[in-house]
Amino acid sequence: MSLIDSATLQMLDQNPFDPQSIVEHLGFVPDIFDFLKTKEDVLGKSRPTVTYAVAITIWAYRQKTNSQVRELPKGFLDVLWKKISEEKAGEYISELMESLEPIMWNYFLNLIQAASQKEDWTQQDLTAGAMVYGTILACCILMFWQEDYLVEIEKTLQNYGLSSF
Repeated sequence: MSLIDSATLQMLDQNPFDPQSIVEHLGFVPDIFDFLKTKEDVLGKSRPTVTYAVAITIWAYRQKTNSQVRELPKGFLDVLWKKISEEKAGEYISELMESLEPIMWNYFLNLIQAASQKEDWTQQDLTAGAMVYGTILACCILMFWQEDYLVEIEKTLQNYGLSSF
């Protein structure tokens, strides 16, 4: 169950992500851009890496869907964040993302592992980065995946206590 494949991520070498590109891709989904800004304090040292990973994720989805995006209800990211962070669904975020978007999730895990070793992140930085990125990746799945898969996505989310938004 995945939209992003390894061939899409291999195209990254041909598409450099400078600060302007990162802002452009984040700006494509203003709700995500705003959500990231509200999580700056939570992210700690992981903020630049998570921001980069989010921009790449939006870019990857745009590559696969020709920039088609489904609008989500206002405040959706905040509701999803609350469910993940306060209702202990964060314990399952890795398993959930592995089942929905394994290629993109593994790319993110490799990215934060390298950054955490290089920059001496705390466990809190790693956890916050994974939870924020997991929230955004779940949001992207719901925004970019074809409508035909929404029922299947909803069932998967229900298994992790993340339905009824």
